[in-house]
Amino acid sequence: MLKTKAAFKCKEPSLELKDCVIEKVIRLDSGDFQHFQNNLCSDYDFIKENNHIGGGDGQGSTRCLLVLDRAGGDGILVNTEGYDYPRYTAFMPGAKYFVEACQEKQSMKFYCPLTAETFDDMDEYERQYASEGERVAPEAYEDYIREKIVEYNKGDSERGLAEYLHSDRKVLKDKVWSIVPGIELRADTLCGVFNVEITEELSPQELEQLRDYCIGQASDAWGEGFEQQEIETSGDEIYVHFWNSGDDYFMLTEDEFEQRMSEQTQADVSHNLSLAQLFEIKMEHNYNAFVAEWRELSPDELIEKADEIAVTKDVWHSCRDGVWDLDYCEHLMHFENPLEVVRDYCLEQQVRKGEPVDINSACWNLYGTEGLENNYAQDESYVSPDQSLVMNM
Repeated sequence: MLKTKAAFKCKEPSLELKDCVIEKVIRLDSGDFQHFQNNLCSDYDFIKENNHIGGGDGQGSTRCLLVLDRAGGDGILVNTEGYDYPRYTAFMPGAKYFVEACQEKQSMKFYCPLTAETFDDMDEYERQYASEGERVAPEAYEDYIREKIVEYNKGDSERGLAEYLHSDRKVLKDKVWSIVPGIELRADTLCGVFNVEITEELSPQELEQLRDYCIGQASDAWGEGFEQQEIETSGDEIYVHFWNSGDDYFMLTEDEFEQRMSEQTQADVSHNLSLAQLFEIKMEHNYNAFVAEWRELSPDELIEKADEIAVTKDVWHSCRDGVWDLDYCEHLMHFENPLEVVRDYCLEQQVRKGEPVDINSACWNLYGTEGLENNYAQDESYVSPDQSLVMNM
């Protein structure tokens, strides 16, 4: 036996049906809907605000509002004809499900940072009481994390976390069809992502409410439960977090996230260019100082220093060609004369091996050499571009 509701009329010779175009859906709580249904000749503010929706559309259809019972699902079609009360009405049972089936859904996303840790090196006591394990790169475990998320979400309805939107966010719940957490690899970084489907455009205030809701799900609700799920991988057992208490935590829309990535890329490029330029300027200054010294030498002294001069020139030319790793540059910038540091090492290795030394390899070896600061003067005034940026903020 099926049950529904209908408005019966006595001895109607026929049913006159008209094509309707529903231009706006207005949702009411059940009590308000019942009052509206029982008082169709009264004025209503929500009708007044939308009384321009009514009449014909010029193509043979009637333009309508659909007033919907948010909980019960039934609805009433309204043709205002410009009035502040529902001038013409038609009962529509099960209207909620008709709307859900027909409404086009728009996709949007919120991105957040993802962190992972393992407790493999801890004993059972440490596992139980340690607040943090050893941080690991989540990118290496992408497939395992994705599978775990699917498994953890399998009990949810198709609406996902949108099902749990609070009663004080009724309008948001009306517009947000689904929220499903997942992961996404962006620019070699594995991020948390909340995939959202909406049925109507969100106001700026509603967007912020949705952002706050996703943060709450990441920190205290879905995310709190998921971070307690042990994820078994081929080598480790890891735990993954969609939230952290750091100042750099974010929950960004796709456009905001793209902007953040673009700014980060530009900052990285700016940092690298600045460091490379600073390093070349310093090396050129060192080289010009050596050239000035060589001009003061006698021919015999120049011959005696021939190997030293040749290696100095090779190092300088290599730097000017821009083939050095910037990590080496950053390391060497802390010396007053980085050209001298590299030159001396190359000379020493050349004498020992009896053949020219690859300068980039020499820089790599110097990068891990301890005690260099005891043999060469330090540049006390040097501030790295990153530190300079922080100092100026």
